[in-house]
Amino acid sequence: MLKASPIILILLISLGLCGVALSDQLLKLHDSDGLSIGTLLAKVCGGDGLTHSCEANSHSPLSTFHIPATKITVPIAEAGWAYFAFFTIWYIVAGSPRVAGGVRRWIPLLIGLAGAYVSLFLISLMAFGRVPWCGACVAVHSLNGLLLILIAFDAFRRTRPDSPPPKRSVCRPIGALAITIALVYLLNRGRSYALWAAKESSDLYTANTLVDSVQSRAQTLLAIYRAEPLVSIPPSPGDFSPPAPHRLVIFSDLECPACAATAIELRDHIRPLFGSHLVVEFHHFPLCTDCNPAARNLHPNACAAARAAEAAKIVGGRDAFDTMVASLQANREHLEPALYDRLASEMRLSLPAFHQAMNSAATEKSLQWDIKLGGSLGVWQTPTFFLDGRLVPNICMTPLFWQTIAAAPSS
Repeated sequence: MLKASPIILILLISLGLCGVALSDQLLKLHDSDGLSIGTLLAKVCGGDGLTHSCEANSHSPLSTFHIPATKITVPIAEAGWAYFAFFTIWYIVAGSPRVAGGVRRWIPLLIGLAGAYVSLFLISLMAFGRVPWCGACVAVHSLNGLLLILIAFDAFRRTRPDSPPPKRSVCRPIGALAITIALVYLLNRGRSYALWAAKESSDLYTANTLVDSVQSRAQTLLAIYRAEPLVSIPPSPGDFSPPAPHRLVIFSDLECPACAATAIELRDHIRPLFGSHLVVEFHHFPLCTDCNPAARNLHPNACAAARAAEAAKIVGGRDAFDTMVASLQANREHLEPALYDRLASEMRLSLPAFHQAMNSAATEKSLQWDIKLGGSLGVWQTPTFFLDGRLVPNICMTPLFWQTIAAAPSS
């Protein structure tokens, strides 16, 4: 390929690559908010607001065009990228128009003439004030003009009398077209994904900002909490907890990481705020279909762990239950029968009595009572808190909320 006209061919490929690079920058400018992206074009073209800037041009209504009979809108910068990519690939794969020979020598020339017409039209829009002037756009159109001159020069260049006839292979032109189409498709898919990811990131940032704003306002948190309906939650059978101004009912899963983290927060921060003014009631709600068919089967060992905790309560009382629950949560990644036996032994519980209690009807009845209670209250995730008969929404689970509740008169 390069033997026919190496200098012209190198210039054609170089101009094509420059056009691809500039069009890519303009496309990024079109898809972004201009100066904030920090591209070279934003630094060079960004100026006095919406006047004579690449930023204003790339966001103008005329920066895109609609494909007839479709709902597809294409940025002009993306069309320019495809245009220059075609010429770059054509001259790398198919060679110069002169070498291609025959009718195929006219393909790049005709496409170049069409591109030149589009460039003149777009320049006229800037000249007549329909869109702001854009230095980078003018540079792209200038490259296109130089490209057309070289294409025409090479297409009509005289060959020496002793020059061999050109090879008439259709593989290279078809290959160039196929590669161009593939690259344009990949560019479009990649651009669509990048725009989607940017929108998702922006939406997530907005949502997080809103959540942070709400969570920093005590009265807003109280209003959200008090908007929850008041429900009646009966105490567990045999539970004789002393009365207190505040009653916190917790539905938990012993294999749930969030439950373990919340238990530590409850022990270290929430309980100390209330002192004797808070009574806490723990209820099982394993996310395991072994004992809770209506739940998602997220924690396959949660039901067995709940039975171990209930067995500890039967054999050793309430203190043994609390100790077993804390130990199981601390070892939630290793829940198995051997762990239950080891913890029971460390608590000096009778292993035969512990095993019998784990498989007893009393344990199953207590477990099912908790699960049915949670289901009747609409519990579906863990941990779920009910404070004084009202659901505590996840957005309220902040230190500020608990501090405000502890400081406010009980109602």
